Amino acid sequence: MAGEMSGGKRPNVLMLISGGESGGSRKHVLSVLERLSRVMEAELVCLMPGPVYEEAAAKGLPVSLLPQSSRRDMGVVAALVRRLAEKGVTHLHSHGGRANFIAALARRKWQKAHPGRPLVWLTTVHSDIRRDYIHHAAWKRWLFTGLNRWALRQCDHFIAVSRAFAEQLEADGIPAEKISVVYNGIDMDTPVQGYTRDELAAIAGLDLDEHDQVVAAVGRLHPVKEIPVFLAAVAKLVAEGRPVKALLIGDGPERERLSAWVREQGLEARVAFLGFRSDVEPLLAAADVSVLTSRSESFPFVILESLKAGTLAVATAVGGIPDLLPSECLFAPGDVDGLCRRLRRWLDAPEERQAQVARLQARIRAEFSLQALADKHVQIYNRIRYNRIRP
Repeated sequence: MAGEMSGGKRPNVLMLISGGESGGSRKHVLSVLERLSRVMEAELVCLMPGPVYEEAAAKGLPVSLLPQSSRRDMGVVAALVRRLAEKGVTHLHSHGGRANFIAALARRKWQKAHPGRPLVWLTTVHSDIRRDYIHHAAWKRWLFTGLNRWALRQCDHFIAVSRAFAEQLEADGIPAEKISVVYNGIDMDTPVQGYTRDELAAIAGLDLDEHDQVVAAVGRLHPVKEIPVFLAAVAKLVAEGRPVKALLIGDGPERERLSAWVREQGLEARVAFLGFRSDVEPLLAAADVSVLTSRSESFPFVILESLKAGTLAVATAVGGIPDLLPSECLFAPGDVDGLCRRLRRWLDAPEERQAQVARLQARIRAEFSLQALADKHVQIYNRIRYNRIRP
């Protein structure tokens, strides 16, 4: 990877993130950081302790904390500006609404304090900003979305993780020349050792035998993920007499409501809530099919994980998902019957299912590698300087 900027100045990147993320954005950021830190100065700063900081530290990656006592704690802005100056940072790269707001304030403060030292600010758009705070009270949703939009109007460049998000940014008035599309990437060279049925049964607390058909959904238990669609499809297949068992891997604000629904339907012996797990790939490898029911998505990392683990994914035709999965693996958001049709087809055709997985794995190796992900970031950093895009 080339690390040189025009004029001989190497990029020095500070990546900023809230730090509480537990899904695809966490994996995306850590994957980028791991590769970039090999070829340039790159550091990750978290605004709170949590999964991002803990995993980065465990991997020995360059990460530090500038913790906020609360969202209202703006002392972190001055601390961030001091760190940018001390480290000689040339590019501030934020991820997520909270980080975007802090980055916007820090850049404004930087410009006043260091008028002769340009600082480029770019952000990665991991999700639909209109839906990021859907689980909050109406006034918080209005406030946080508004602050994020205010911040983004000042950003120099946007990295969208799907073509659909790039189009959404353009529709919101962002010039096309300020947007780059960079899909998530994954390391396909590290083999996945899946759990046996006995191991999976012990983890999930379910009775499993070789005839059971295991479907898994991975993601935060959040309204935008529309987990009720997944559960309704499972209930329908069970009512048909199918030996279906379901795994929900992830946690979130919807857990209690979803658990109550499962109990009301008498599905406790069929559905396991596993909570947040660090062993997602071995769990996926032990499933027959993985499912993503989101109303809105970017380019979900979990689909790459599932295919790497050798498990076919079926998902809603939203965001960047149709850029990878074929039509026979897609269904419309909210369409329980459509999901059931996809599950029946693939659960009943294991040989065809594995052939489809092999085709998709070959495509991922060619187009969605971690090296391609990192290379594209370096190209963008090199192309952006002094708060504008060079031709």
